[in-house]
Amino acid sequence: MMKIWNKGFSLVEFMAGLAVCAIVILMMVSMGTIALKSYKDLENKSGLNSDTQFPQDAIRAVVRGSQTVPIIAGGGSSLIVDSSRFYLSGTNLMYENTAVSPTKTVRILTGISAPVFTVSGTSLVTVRLQYTKAGTAYDYLIEADRRNNP
Repeated sequence: MMKIWNKGFSLVEFMAGLAVCAIVILMMVSMGTIALKSYKDLENKSGLNSDTQFPQDAIRAVVRGSQTVPIIAGGGSSLIVDSSRFYLSGTNLMYENTAVSPTKTVRILTGISAPVFTVSGTSLVTVRLQYTKAGTAYDYLIEADRRNNP
């Protein structure tokens, strides 16, 4: 009698291999989805930091170089430092410089709701900004010391 060699997979082996492949593919897809979500979150936060960097630098530069004690006006919604003023117009944070002619007014950030300016003593200025982007609200705290403190 002759020996018969069965070459190939049985149906049970094939189904088991297919199940293992399906599980591995599902795990890879879920890992890819999580990685993509994490990347988008990081990209949004990086963009927010980039968006708010200029206003932070502008406020700090004006406060640090001020000759007079900063004045808070409008119940904390406006900051006046020497010939510069930061205030809210709609959802725009505006910067106004009256030292130049004509007066220079620039929108430095959009998406702000109710900035709160405070002055501690004669030197420390604190600004709390609530910034909204893509439906998410973020709080930013900016602190600056006057360098020309008498």
